[in-house]
Amino acid sequence: MKEVPPGELSEQVPATRTMEDRVRRAQIEQLFGQVQWGLTGAHIVAVVLTVGLWNVVPHAWLVAWLIAYAVTQIPRHMLLRAYHRDRLSDQAIERLLYRFVVWNLISAVLWGLAAILFFPADSMPHQFLWRFA
Repeated sequence: MKEVPPGELSEQVPATRTMEDRVRRAQIEQLFGQVQWGLTGAHIVAVVLTVGLWNVVPHAWLVAWLIAYAVTQIPRHMLLRAYHRDRLSDQAIERLLYRFVVWNLISAVLWGLAAILFFPADSMPHQFLWRFA
């Protein structure tokens, strides 16, 4: 079967595919087409949060969290690049998507830990900062 590059789904998806297959492929294209903006925004928020909490949270904790967060973003960017660079089969895309979901889960756990560990209970302005994170 001919591989379908991103952005060319509607023209090249064989009519023999089921509607579910076509919808699934379109959803995956939509995800990988927009995820770069989400990743960029999350990186900015991570840095702003670290800087904003610098005076109320131990520096070592903030630095460790920011490094852990940055390290978990590397595989996500690599998977995004692989999706856009390579012409992948449906099976390869599903494996890539699974890996991307796992790394998203790890990133979400890090954000959750940050909210638990770094929440400044006695500082209203710093709590307000969390509203935007």
